[in-house]
Amino acid sequence: MKASLPALTIAIFIAMGAASPERSEAAAGAAAVAAAAASISVGRVSTVVEIPEGSDGYVKTTKFYRDGPHYRFCREDSRVVFGKACISRQPIETDFFGLKLKMHKRTKVEGMSSQELLDDHFGPGATELTRQSVKNDSVMYIFYKAKSGT
Repeated sequence: MKASLPALTIAIFIAMGAASPERSEAAAGAAAVAAAAASISVGRVSTVVEIPEGSDGYVKTTKFYRDGPHYRFCREDSRVVFGKACISRQPIETDFFGLKLKMHKRTKVEGMSSQELLDDHFGPGATELTRQSVKNDSVMYIFYKAKSGT
């Protein structure tokens, strides 16, 4: 059972008021109300994803941007910049007066299509795109079907 912060705060104040004998009955009733409020989860989001019929699974990603009518996807080790491109970071070691310094080179990389993302994730030709779905403009679910014979 998860309790919300306001419900716990109310329960603490009620418990403090219950210390005086004249308020103990009122505090007991209010404590029952606070316990009921604590058992109610506010804003709980379901993490269950329903896989559509004809699909075997899905890939979830938050690194994507819109390129015209299509979506483009970035690799997990890169990030989306200004909603227009992927930026990849490659570590580079340099020697500076005998000291080894580790810096990063940032490179603009074109995003992948949804099938290219599946090929990158599972290997070329292992899966086939069946559907994709966006949740809250921030999470993309790419549903796939495994190809037979692989």
